[in-house]
Amino acid sequence: MNEAVDEIRRKDQREYKTLTSTRYLWLRNKNKLSEEQQLYVECLAASHPNVGTAYRLKEQLHAIFNNAQTDWRIAPLRAWMKQARKSNLKPIIKFVEILDKHWYGVKSYFKQLATNAFAERVNLKIQEIKRSAKGYRNLHNFSIMIYFHLGGLDFKIH
Repeated sequence: MNEAVDEIRRKDQREYKTLTSTRYLWLRNKNKLSEEQQLYVECLAASHPNVGTAYRLKEQLHAIFNNAQTDWRIAPLRAWMKQARKSNLKPIIKFVEILDKHWYGVKSYFKQLATNAFAERVNLKIQEIKRSAKGYRNLHNFSIMIYFHLGGLDFKIH
């Protein structure tokens, strides 16, 4: 979503020079901005409706995902997607299409608060093992090193 907001900002920045040097204001979450920065973003959002709409949608999506831990209903996300499509901003619509494409994973996050973070961490560790050895002669040695590093063995002497 941040990429979509930034793409819209860059497009508008070509027309309006007032958007120069504001990239990180749009990409930060509203609660991370100072009072002065929040007022500045609100003024810019009022004068530049495309970026303002994209930023508002980003903040709404952020709130929906934060509330998923206490409210597992998926209806707010569906309503947000409908609203995002109505914005007619191509990068936002493209992001909504990505959500549609990965709907099964998004739905499982809301229902079970389950992500693929553990699998991603294991894959990262395997890549680190492969990189540190600069390759293995055969697959058997590689799998042994994976088991060695990720097996959770306790090597304390009893």
